[in-house]
Amino acid sequence: MCRYSANAIGLTAVLALVACLDPASPARSPGPAPSQPSPPSPASTNGTWILHIDGGQFAPHVQIVRIDSVSVNNTVQWKLRSFSSLDWAGAAVHDFDGVEAASEGGYEYNAWRLRFADGEGGMWQYTISGDSLSGRLLLMDSSGSAGAVYSVIGARLGAAFAAGLGAALGGTALSALWVDSTPRVLLRIDDAPITDRDFLQRVHDRGLVGELAVPTRLVGRQGRLTWSEIEGWRARGFGVAAHSRYHLHTRDDDLAFLAEVVGSLSDLADRALPAVDFAQPGTWEDSLSFDTAGKLKNWRGSLFRTLVSTLEAYAYPSTVTTPVRGWLAYGLGHVTISDGVPTDTILARWHNAVTPRRFTVFMVHSFRLTSPDQLDWFLDSLRAAVAVGRVKLVNQASDMFPAIALPPQ
Repeated sequence: MCRYSANAIGLTAVLALVACLDPASPARSPGPAPSQPSPPSPASTNGTWILHIDGGQFAPHVQIVRIDSVSVNNTVQWKLRSFSSLDWAGAAVHDFDGVEAASEGGYEYNAWRLRFADGEGGMWQYTISGDSLSGRLLLMDSSGSAGAVYSVIGARLGAAFAAGLGAALGGTALSALWVDSTPRVLLRIDDAPITDRDFLQRVHDRGLVGELAVPTRLVGRQGRLTWSEIEGWRARGFGVAAHSRYHLHTRDDDLAFLAEVVGSLSDLADRALPAVDFAQPGTWEDSLSFDTAGKLKNWRGSLFRTLVSTLEAYAYPSTVTTPVRGWLAYGLGHVTISDGVPTDTILARWHNAVTPRRFTVFMVHSFRLTSPDQLDWFLDSLRAAVAVGRVKLVNQASDMFPAIALPPQ
């Protein structure tokens, strides 16, 4: 049995304890003493982090912590504080409320001694690579007896994005939206390919707007729109949604998922294009393809609830009845009108969309149009419907839902 005093436990002890508790850790032969680790720099460690702790009461949630370095008597010390998050259903998460934290080993180690409000203690040790974090949390009871060991992953929130977390996340007051039964339509244009230059101009020439779903780390690359172009379309009234960083084929990879979501939201905020909507890439598979509501009843749903107002995915239909029920905000579907979809199918969806008390998301991949003018008839129909008040356009999905705000920090 491994047992350590809660007061005396340090980094060396916790690493040994983690090894003896983890059956996957192989026995190691005695070797030379490890060299002194390089001190973590404040630039690599400071910031706001969103974490997932894979076990116990923490497993269904995410946690938000802020790490700051301060100089005291010419030495660097670290401070940690926690903030509220939401669970997948939108309830406040209190796991880290009142936690006391002390940096273990000062400047030399990425490790913290934790004391939770219920009196239990823990040791959190981690490494950082860029804007990603991975490590382990060791829990101890009030007597100092070792408990469970959980893995921890995290992603750094960009400074601009983190600064806006306390504000309401998009949305328009419900009473202002539903004074009539006029159907609403959102035209979403995905992936920011260079072919959007022509298509967006066709949309704009008809006095229409839409929502650009942007994979942020692909912007400015060959075959993609530039940031100045995206900023220009935003100035013309188009909405902008996060659409991951790299639009990768991703499956069952928690750290990659976290980095893609948090990174894309942070990138947009850094460009003064804060997004309150996230559009799931169609390349996500298995547990990361949110095609049922059940796949969001976990920490991934908690992540989206905490960071955005709307997740556009595949769990719910592309056309829903208004006023839109709030739970549809996380998993809202869309109908694709490019990618070889037959005109008759698009027409049927259009006729359904213009029925009173409907909200429909139409999605376009401009690089998969058979010709630049393939959807001119659809845009003309949309323009005519808007002109006579038969349809109203929104430029982001979150406009269809009541404002969602984080609990006060």
